[in-house]
Amino acid sequence: MYIIASCKLIKFTGLFYKIRELMSWNILKLLYFAFIDSYLLYGIEIYDNSCGTYFTELTTLNNKILRILQNKPYDTRATDLYITYCTLPVLKLHEFRVLLLMHKFVRHKDKLPNSLKKLFCIKRLCSYA
Repeated sequence: MYIIASCKLIKFTGLFYKIRELMSWNILKLLYFAFIDSYLLYGIEIYDNSCGTYFTELTTLNNKILRILQNKPYDTRATDLYITYCTLPVLKLHEFRVLLLMHKFVRHKDKLPNSLKKLFCIKRLCSYA
């Protein structure tokens, strides 16, 4: 999952370099959420099983793309990049999505797919015999 996301995201860096001067700020932001953020979010809940360096590499690549799209210098703080686009770094996105998943499990089981409902159980309801 990580390798697919990383390879696809790398392809966008050159494209974004070329079009950042031609497009408005709003269009660039839409492109980020349409292409980059969607790849990052797809299956991010299962990234926890992967090596920690994957998060570092994805975060570095995401920071690079944000700098390109926002036309910011290399020494711009990453937090400023994320604040400008109202998004989170990859690790925080992962934590947020896992928390959303658990919230759905506890409060809105009807909104979970059947395959995920079977993966979790509340201790008082499950028998471990």
